[in-house]
Amino acid sequence: MRNLEKEKVLEILNKYEKATISPVEKEFLNAYFNIFELNPDYTSELNKDEEEILNLRLKNKINQAIDQSDHSYSSSVKKLNIIWVAIAATLIFVTFITFYSNKKASDNNNINSGNEVAINIPPGGNKAILTLSNGSKILLTDAENGEISNKSGIKITKTGDGELVYEITGKVENETKALNTIETPRGGQYKINLPDGTKVWLNAESSLKFPIAFESIGNRLVELSGEAYFEVAHNKDQPFIVKTSKQELEVLGTTFNINTYENESFTTTTLLEGSVKITHDNQTKVIKKGQEAKVRDDIKVEPAHDNAVAWKNGIISFTNADIRTIMRQVSRWYDINVKYEGEIPARLFTGEVSRQANLSELIGILETSKIKFKLDNKTITVMP
Repeated sequence: MRNLEKEKVLEILNKYEKATISPVEKEFLNAYFNIFELNPDYTSELNKDEEEILNLRLKNKINQAIDQSDHSYSSSVKKLNIIWVAIAATLIFVTFITFYSNKKASDNNNINSGNEVAINIPPGGNKAILTLSNGSKILLTDAENGEISNKSGIKITKTGDGELVYEITGKVENETKALNTIETPRGGQYKINLPDGTKVWLNAESSLKFPIAFESIGNRLVELSGEAYFEVAHNKDQPFIVKTSKQELEVLGTTFNINTYENESFTTTTLLEGSVKITHDNQTKVIKKGQEAKVRDDIKVEPAHDNAVAWKNGIISFTNADIRTIMRQVSRWYDINVKYEGEIPARLFTGEVSRQANLSELIGILETSKIKFKLDNKTITVMP
């Protein structure tokens, strides 16, 4: 931002306020990435001209937000809200300008130096491999839409929007114990409708093993690695069980998310509807709507985080997360490797960005926190 002339800043802000921004500028707004890090470095680097611009262009919006505050709050809370709105407005502005500069440089095929890096690595998409019970593999990414298989009373169909649908079309013959596996690579995701009507969204670098039919089976057992969001079809006679490397989860029918990546500290189950029973090393706990269970050495139940299922809704989201936690998400979705050099600042971030954004947009934002990134092929080095 410091390198932009005042006239250029005013031009961008005028276009923003008048809804005449270009597609490049609008792309950032669609990504809607804000970092709310309460660090004076952000505002201390503004020169007098930039402060004047902020005051002129954001004063009305700040005042409007303050006026909408709950008047029943104490004066101290009101003061805190005012400070928060001012900081938020400043960060949105700085973020917007940073993105604009990085994007323009990228569009001109310029590789930036110093704290800026042009990384036009695209986001992930609907990619997966289906392994049938006979061992044959189908690359769903390249398979044509429509019917993939129709044998022994089971029809498998690929839809145009990245979804795999299993249907019972007749009598299932000698297939009740046959298993299929769907796997997503790094940079992949996929949705599957199981034969019982259960819907599963698989995140990147994940796999789900499941029976191709649940008839004549005492329970509906599936095995998960990675992360998945489940909408389990209700069946009081057949419990639905999700087995991972650290736990078993049992439900009759409900909605939940399980994150069981091996490089995360916990296996985290977040419940959106109903209740589930979790078992780990002979310990059992029931969690209810609005709670999550974290499993490592034992089972800990706590209030759920709002961003637990953001990925399923197309958002990379994090709350009070350090850079390593963020980059684990990034490496899985953008299919990159990450390494670290030097002593990385111990800062916490809260923010979100569209999973459809190029990696350059996300990196450009993180660099406003004085963390540097260097790209070598598909390896990013994070430096202080």
